[in-house]
Amino acid sequence: MTNQITYDTCFVPYIGKFKKVILDDEHATKLETAVGRMIKAHEKSVNRKLNAPEIEKYKKIYTQLAGDVVLEQLLELDFVDFRNFVPGQQSFIGNITKNNKVSVVTFSYGLFPLVYKKTTKKTIFICMVNKKEFYVCGLGEPNIVSGFNTQDLVLSDTLKELNKSAFYAFYHLKPITDDLGAFLNMTK
Repeated sequence: MTNQITYDTCFVPYIGKFKKVILDDEHATKLETAVGRMIKAHEKSVNRKLNAPEIEKYKKIYTQLAGDVVLEQLLELDFVDFRNFVPGQQSFIGNITKNNKVSVVTFSYGLFPLVYKKTTKKTIFICMVNKKEFYVCGLGEPNIVSGFNTQDLVLSDTLKELNKSAFYAFYHLKPITDDLGAFLNMTK
């Protein structure tokens, strides 16, 4: 019998080791306002309310930006440039790590985070439980992220064609604390 990879066996047992972050009102409002501004601009440009696929797109944008906002609050810094956020752009984490060797992957609770099958970047994984509650799961070295992912957990053929894979080895992640010096040292 082979071990089946499930969320309940790969993520849930380790949740107590992750850093729980509840967004404060300031950061939650900044995030909501930034995404709300993008939605209003989009609606204005097409002169109508968003349809279901467009709403899904903005939910993904919210999730993407939320990871940076969580780290901003955790590290007590101000590095997210809400006015110049472009969907799909590189994470703002480069503003404090001073390199382009770290990525932030934010994913919804109950789903595995998607990564590229092979990566050269360190990856910070953040789980979004809801719009205010998050778990900073930790940092994966490139060999860990590349070595512990599978396309078997990816439902979309399009994502598979883009070389996306689901990361599952949460037990291999290095914990992240709110100590800025330690954070900068581990993201070198």
